[in-house]
Parts: sequence; structure tokens; C-alpha cells
Amino acid sequence: MNWIDKHTSCYKNIKDVQGEPATFWQMLWEFTDKENIAIMKLRNTDPDAPEYEAIKKEVKSILPLFSPSALLATRAAGKIKILKRTGLIQMDFDHAAINGRKIEDLKKAVFALPYVALCSLSVSGRGFYVLIAIAEPERQKEYAEHLFKVFESYGLQPDTTKGRNPHDLRYKSFDGNLLIRENPEPLKVEHFKETPKKLVKSTAAISESDIYKVQRYTNVIEALQLDFCPDYDTWVKIGLALANSLKECGREYFHICSKYYPNYDHDQTDQKYNSFLQGANGGVTLGTFFHKCHKYNLDSWIDFNTAIIHT
Repeated sequence: MNWIDKHTSCYKNIKDVQGEPATFWQMLWEFTDKENIAIMKLRNTDPDAPEYEAIKKEVKSILPLFSPSALLATRAAGKIKILKRTGLIQMDFDHAAINGRKIEDLKKAVFALPYVALCSLSVSGRGFYVLIAIAEPERQKEYAEHLFKVFESYGLQPDTTKGRNPHDLRYKSFDGNLLIRENPEPLKVEHFKETPKKLVKSTAAISESDIYKVQRYTNVIEALQLDFCPDYDTWVKIGLALANSLKECGREYFHICSKYYPNYDHDQTDQKYNSFLQGANGGVTLGTFFHKCHKYNLDSWIDFNTAIIHT
């Protein structure tokens, strides 16, 4: 079933704990005149105006809310009961996270991630949220915390109060430039992300820009848990490319490129890299590594990073 047709729980207001089943289609595209007028009233009000916060409160008292991650029997405190999980979690980026950058460019950059089902403006229009498909909905909290770190590492700070729980809500909101993917590829995390690693500098004769590219591509491989070397021939070529260009400093990157292969072995990978260093074939360069990255379309993540930093 397309996720748009799945049921979530819709609540009349923030005090409603029972809710009613509603499809994502209804939450994203069906608006009453009253709801439309309320949203436009807030978006057309100067955020610096003295009445802005009062209008914001008034608008949110009018708008329904929904639970993107689950259909619930109740969300009453201490009695939360999940009927069915949707396989989606929300990530919310408020105005402070946007920090003066172009919100539409940020939306497009985030939407480049294959597991993003939707990017849409928040009620105020000053922030945006995304819905992300995950492979293991029952591990929602772990996935949310993993994604917080991934987005933080790319310079975009999520609102960490939303996303961890199946009963987290969000207000209905429309977006004329909604970005939607009907069949996203669910994110599957084999090893949850730890603190992002610092840039490793090389003593080899290679440009700083290439070193940064290697670092950024391997960050992407790690974030996606990508089986970058699915066969022996690729594994050898990638190892040689890193060993020839980065020498000992390429060892960590080789492990990242290797470790999502189902039969990855740390010691065997280390021994193989030692052999590359001892009998390196100078004909294999970083171009081989970069070519493989292009084949996996990792540039969409590099574009994402660039948009977030420079927009």
C-alpha cells in the first residue's frame, strides 16, 4: 500500500486524546475554508509584529493535528495504545534551524535522500518538516536519534522534541511546493551512527579538496549504511585507490567502505589494506573511488551538504 493511503490518527485539537482515523491524503490535501484562512492569516503576519504570537496561538487552536508514525487507539498520558505503525517518522526543522537560508533549497536538498517520503512547510511557513520511511518502525526512537545526528553532521539542526515517539503530533499544514515520493526506499540502519569523525589529513601528495571529498563521501556511505564494495574486485580496487592516494590515512576510510558488506571482518580488512600499502599498484587512483561514488549517486548527498552550508 502506498503510504499516502495509510491511516493515521487525526485530533480536533491538542486536548483531544482519542482522535479519529484519517488517511495521509486527508491530512495533506483536504482543508476546510476555515483552516486555509487560519494558515494564511499566520503566514501573512509579520513575525516581528506584537500580535504575531497571539495569532499563532489562535491559529493552532483551530487546526487539527495528526500522528504521522502511528494509528492510535488513545494517546492519553499513561494509556497510549498503538493500533498500527505507519513506518514513517517526522523530522522538524524550525525557523532557527533555517537561520536565514533559502527554505525551498533546503527542502530540495533534504528530499534528495531516497528514504524521504515528504517535505512540506510548517504552519507558519517559516520552517519545514519531513516524513521519513524506516525499515524497522518498532525501533523508532533509535532511528530518530540516528537521524538527528545525521542531519546535525550536515549543519541542519532538527527539533529533537519530535520524532522519537509514535504519538508525537503535528499540525495540518499545506504547501504549494510540496515534495512527495510515493514509494520511498525505507532507511535500514545496521549500525547506529556515533559521533561524526573529525577530518583525517593525509601526508600523501594529494589536494586538500580531494581529501575533503573522500571524507564527505565516506560520511554518506556511513549514514546510508551502504554496501559500497559488494564484490571482491570492487573491494580490491577501492582499497588500492585509497592506499595509493592516502597511504595509512586511507585505512579508516577503507573500513567504512567495507563494513556494510554482510561478511565484513575487521581483521581481514586490516590485513588486506596492509598488503595494498606494501605492494601498491600506482595505476589505481582516487578517480576509481570517485567514479564508484558517482555510480551510487552519492553526489546528491554532497549537494545536500553544500546547500545546507552555503544556502
